[in-house]
Amino acid sequence: MIRLVEIGKDATASDGSFKSTPKVEAIVNDSIKFYEVSGCSSPWVSYLGVLNETVVGVCSFKSQPTENKVEIAYFTFPEHEGKGFASQMLHLLLKLAYTNLPSVCVSARTLKDSNASHRVLEKCGFTAAGIVVDPEDGEVLEWFHQSTSN
Repeated sequence: MIRLVEIGKDATASDGSFKSTPKVEAIVNDSIKFYEVSGCSSPWVSYLGVLNETVVGVCSFKSQPTENKVEIAYFTFPEHEGKGFASQMLHLLLKLAYTNLPSVCVSARTLKDSNASHRVLEKCGFTAAGIVVDPEDGEVLEWFHQSTSN
C-alpha cells in the first residue's frame, strides 16, 4: 500500500523510511522552489508516493485553496506505471484535502486526448467538465471531484 511523505519547506522529505535517488532529490528541490514562488504551506504541498522503501511517484496540490477550489497534479515514475499507484496516491491526496477542508472542490487538468490520466481520474471519481485554456499548456481538459460527504 502506498503512503504519502510530505515534502517539507525546509527541503526535508525523508522520514528515513525510503531510499533517496537523484530523481527524488530533484523533485524535492523543485518542490521547494515552487513553494517559494507560490507560498504553499502544509497540507497544501507536494508528497512523495512511497511503497515499502521505494518512491514510485509524486502528487501535489498546485496551490493553496482559492474560493474553495484546489488543483492537484500527480505522476508515477515510468518504471512504476500501470500498477495502480497513481490511483492510490490520488485517493490519499483527496482524503487529505477533504480532511483539512471538507467542502473543497478538487480539480485536475489533463491533455485533451484520451490517456492513462483520464482513466486514473475517472477511477477516483472525477468528472470531466470541458476544455479550458491553461496559460502554460494551452487547451486542456478540466476535471472536478467533490466530496461525497458534503
